Amino acid sequence: MKQPRAALVTGAGGALGRATAVRLAADGHDVAVLDRDAESLEHTAALVEKAGARVLALGTDLRDAPAVAAAVERTVTDLGPLRVLVNNAAVYPSRAFLDVPLAEYEEVVAVNQRAYWVAAQAAARHMTGTGGGAIVNVASITLHGGWDSLAAYVSTKGAPPSP
Repeated sequence: MKQPRAALVTGAGGALGRATAVRLAADGHDVAVLDRDAESLEHTAALVEKAGARVLALGTDLRDAPAVAAAVERTVTDLGPLRVLVNNAAVYPSRAFLDVPLAEYEEVVAVNQRAYWVAAQAAARHMTGTGGGAIVNVASITLHGGWDSLAAYVSTKGAPPSP
């Protein structure tokens, strides 16, 4: 009997997250998909099911650290041993560097850095001692250029995850 392998993808309602979730399903993983956009999440879930996998669609606000940790726990409970976490979600408001309010920057940090940390730490707790797994933190090529209108995004995608 095949041992279930669960994967979790954040930002699964967007194009890259959706493609990642569908590929993981095609590769034999059951997939938990997280996003705060319910309509996009439903579309992704349908595609994952069509690829032959069980799917768990979790509307999750990644700015809420306890909700992120709970989503990891629910993935393990509902889908089995967690083997893959893909931290893909990101927010990228577009405005000039000098016009970015601190509250907006803090939201970008919460999603693009802190949520990655929280999810990775929760996932690693389940992977350690159970055969291991893989954690993929999606970064961005934008960190190599001068992107004035994406300064908050660029600063978080090039930095290590933080608690």
